[in-house]
Amino acid sequence: VPTGEGNDRAGIDGQGQTESTNHRRLDESTESVLPPVCTDECAPTDTNCLCQRLANCTSLMTNYDLSVLFANGYIESDSSSSNYGGLSVGASELNMFNVEGDAYNTFNSIMITAASIDESSTPEDCTAFLEQFHQSCNPISSSGSSSSGSTSSGSSAPTCSSANVESFQLSVDEVCENVHSPTKLLLSAIGYVFDGYASDNGDTTYVTSCGEERVSYQSCQTFIQAFEELYSARNESIYPYPNPMRPDPQTPVDTSSGTVLFPTKYTFQQNVYGIAHVALPDPSTAIASDSRIFVIGSQNCLSCSTSDCSQASCNDNYASQQFSYDPTTYQIRQSSPSGYCLTNQAGSVNIIMSGCSSASLYQKWRYNPLTYELSTFQDTTKCMTSNRGYVNCDGSLDMQFRVPSNWLPDISTNVLHSIRLGNTDTCFDFENDLLSLMACNDGASQQFVFDASTRQIKQGGYCLDTTEDTAFMNADCQQNLPSQMWIYDETAQSLKSFSSDNCLTESNANPIFQPCTGSSYQKFIVPFQWKPAISSTSIVDLVLARVNGLNYCMDASEAANSDFTMMPWTVDMQECDPTQQSNVQYWVYNSTSRLVMNGQYCLDATVQTSNGTIFNNTVYMNTCDSTSPSQQWYYEAHTNHLRHLSFTSTLTSGDLRSVADGCPTLTTMAACMNSQDGRNSTYELSDGSNKSFNGQPCRWCCGNECDTNNNKCEPEGWLLTGASGGPQDGYESYGGVSMNGIGDGYCPDDSQAESNYLSNCLAYNSASDALEMQPCQADNDDQQFLVPLTWIPTSYLDKMRSAYDASQCMDSSFSNNNNVLMGSCQEGSPGQVFEYNPRTLAIEQSDLCLDYNKENRNVYLNNCEPSDPAQQWY
Repeated sequence: VPTGEGNDRAGIDGQGQTESTNHRRLDESTESVLPPVCTDECAPTDTNCLCQRLANCTSLMTNYDLSVLFANGYIESDSSSSNYGGLSVGASELNMFNVEGDAYNTFNSIMITAASIDESSTPEDCTAFLEQFHQSCNPISSSGSSSSGSTSSGSSAPTCSSANVESFQLSVDEVCENVHSPTKLLLSAIGYVFDGYASDNGDTTYVTSCGEERVSYQSCQTFIQAFEELYSARNESIYPYPNPMRPDPQTPVDTSSGTVLFPTKYTFQQNVYGIAHVALPDPSTAIASDSRIFVIGSQNCLSCSTSDCSQASCNDNYASQQFSYDPTTYQIRQSSPSGYCLTNQAGSVNIIMSGCSSASLYQKWRYNPLTYELSTFQDTTKCMTSNRGYVNCDGSLDMQFRVPSNWLPDISTNVLHSIRLGNTDTCFDFENDLLSLMACNDGASQQFVFDASTRQIKQGGYCLDTTEDTAFMNADCQQNLPSQMWIYDETAQSLKSFSSDNCLTESNANPIFQPCTGSSYQKFIVPFQWKPAISSTSIVDLVLARVNGLNYCMDASEAANSDFTMMPWTVDMQECDPTQQSNVQYWVYNSTSRLVMNGQYCLDATVQTSNGTIFNNTVYMNTCDSTSPSQQWYYEAHTNHLRHLSFTSTLTSGDLRSVADGCPTLTTMAACMNSQDGRNSTYELSDGSNKSFNGQPCRWCCGNECDTNNNKCEPEGWLLTGASGGPQDGYESYGGVSMNGIGDGYCPDDSQAESNYLSNCLAYNSASDALEMQPCQADNDDQQFLVPLTWIPTSYLDKMRSAYDASQCMDSSFSNNNNVLMGSCQEGSPGQVFEYNPRTLAIEQSDLCLDYNKENRNVYLNNCEPSDPAQQWY
């Protein structure tokens, strides 16, 4: 119960107070500004009025208001303080007396009592009700409610420095002053004092059990509801973004569901259009295989007809929202009806669907991934908008779109840019039919475009071409002409054509070809929008080895020229022939199954080891099997490695520990695969013979029961050959897959889970031109390949895979507080779609950036801060 001097002061019937104290409180109450609530001021002797006023005020209070009321005086109110909103003393130093540790029930009791107060309530009922309101800081000390605990000279009243000594009952006015309290009090501070837990995240509790009601949770719920109301009342024409707490931007937050989004910091970036880049887009619009054009500002989708284009709610079933991009003509086509392309009507601002014409510049579109703007080739100073047609580009929110990720990078590489010589101020210049290198000036003669579909570098109707020793602009552009097909070696910063081993070189302001030496005169900087298109081999076909001048391609000639009964056929590297018609160098990658296909067969590889040493590493063509790890490939772009999901052990039999009780006693993968059977006994087999399994590697059955003995781990000889020379009963029916710790066998999902298992990479044996598998080495040139562009968006650019376990992808879907974890890779999962911004070095998802907490090393999504090194990745 409240104790101390204040208990003699604040009676609701006016008794027990000195005249001077009573008048001081009346004077103070008339000076203060009461909150805008329906509570009348009362004469100090009007018991009924005071009683009803207290009940009315209390009924309008939230758990947050009550927390501020009881902790008042010990809340840091200085907004410049790093502890603003926190407690000015340690939680253990602040005594809430009967409220502490059980505040939720106490506050609930207060609310129930307030609801029961009516005209029949007695003065005793009301006095007992008021006595429930108290605080540890003396409200009438001459120092006031000071968070510092200081005491004015001449005052003998106890002050905020006596937090653990006594508490003071509050008056009716003091209670009512805390309705809709404007005082900031951190939810963590509420948890410390009123719920009894002591960690920032609430996981560690000392008083309140997890799952029980908490004042901090109720206060959080109140905040969420108020935040939703705040956003609902905004001017949407000025502030188009919905409440960023909404998991689905179109659906109001439901505080009872437990699912809301808390941006890590509510430091909203402001621009003339309001809050920028805070709300997450509708997850249904973010999938990589989407065919819709997403309007960022309104969270809607572009919807087009032959009469106009506007925005509408995104719907999978609307044909008017289904588009595709043709990288060969630069047109955005509508799926149905066919034959119609997105068009800016000549001489107007209108955007419509009209009959496709490959010659019309009004139908050729390019996308700027930095500004999210779509422009035609006809007039790049203007941009498409969601409701104003085709107007001057000004950065407005209604001209920001997100195109399907499978359109990239093609639709963004068609941007005119200069080609710069290293870090100099010298650029390619084409004027008066002469190609040279001149001082950079951003003029039209220095603007080039890279056509990802043909690998040509163009300006107007000319294409960059080469003779044996010089480069020039050719008016006769020809597809599949090697001298006009270009590739950029990002490591060496060199430009090469498919027709030569030499590198483009600057000599006396002229572009010539010379043997590649790594000279500064051979280092060029191409527009980043051209990457990775110009850094990959082609749009649809070749797989190049980076060694030997990029002239050798993966080749399946043996498969094409052999009888199918002679399978498997080996795969090797042959001189590239971009114009060949046999397709033996044309490869297709299926991102869902991870199969690399040539015709009807798939790339496969055998990696066999004995005591940790590879003795068979053949690469060959085989009948396609999407369940086989040896046929499941992925491309690691930062190392240029082609890896598959079959792993090799680094252990030998001498590294396995002996288990005296035998392999069947082991129940975990780690224990089983690091062990061998240590039993000395012999066991009778099904053929009547006796055999000892001492020293046999333990075999893990991938989490399944190995056989009818219901064990998950068995000695290898017993399991595979112990039944008349064959597998034990039940082995095949229970899955028929298992592996030991020294590299024999495999598990479809678990083989990469052991730290002693290393992934293997495709390697080029230059001595024999053969392909083989080798343990991956980042600095091994023989393991570096350039793959077709179409492999990259699905296998690398949109997902962040673990090199340790390629089936695991970076994912933000698991958490409501923007934490980023690793989870099983899933096609179409918006939480796994990330984009890299080479301008800011940021990894972005839905306008948030990958960040990390320097204190606890937690990785999470945060509001983008381009200058923050913690958000810059490479």
